[in-house]
Amino acid sequence: MHLEHDLEIRRAVRSVLPEDVALGVGDGWHHIVARALKDIRDIADEAGIQVEITHVERKRASLVIRTDALGRRVPMDVADPINEIRFYASDRSSMTCERCGRLGFVIAGDEPRVRCGRCEASEVARQAIQQDYRDHIAGECRHYISFCLKAKRLFPVENIVIQVAPTETEQHFLVDEVHERLVWWRAGSWIEGVDERMRVHFRKLGFGQQCRGRGRNGRLADSTA
Repeated sequence: MHLEHDLEIRRAVRSVLPEDVALGVGDGWHHIVARALKDIRDIADEAGIQVEITHVERKRASLVIRTDALGRRVPMDVADPINEIRFYASDRSSMTCERCGRLGFVIAGDEPRVRCGRCEASEVARQAIQQDYRDHIAGECRHYISFCLKAKRLFPVENIVIQVAPTETEQHFLVDEVHERLVWWRAGSWIEGVDERMRVHFRKLGFGQQCRGRGRNGRLADSTA
């Protein structure tokens, strides 16, 4: 998921989504996740009950959202609507491309996934970027975190990442991978060479109304997020 979408969802539902719970799905499902978590938050708030999200992940080609409602012994008249929201979100994800959000279909295999025809056709090239540029992706994450901490704000990731992939499409895939690594790291994952103590400060950063500065590719890093 892109960093902007991750933070947008967290701002809206921070009462039910702990910082260390990753939104571990593709950007195409961010609208589904946002709607589901907001609805869960609204039900919990209306009932005056504390509920937290414990997992947001893809499993067997569908979105899985888990809460701690059972452990908290939330009353059935609250737990049942929450479960309905979770199941509805899962149903929607099973026909929505996890990459782009268009109408998708389940691709069978060792790791079943939901893709539209266009995104599935590019899956091999995307996986090649993941492998061939693994070290570069980690390096760009390190640079982005350091850059933003020094500036005390977040910048659009694509304005910071150096252009290294041979085509525009492959560069887009590379930027997506940097986004994903940053989102996972922000939630508690690990990136080689990044001090874990930086995460606390990074979590406090947001996108400014107009971020001033230039990335290493020389483009102005503006954001209206």
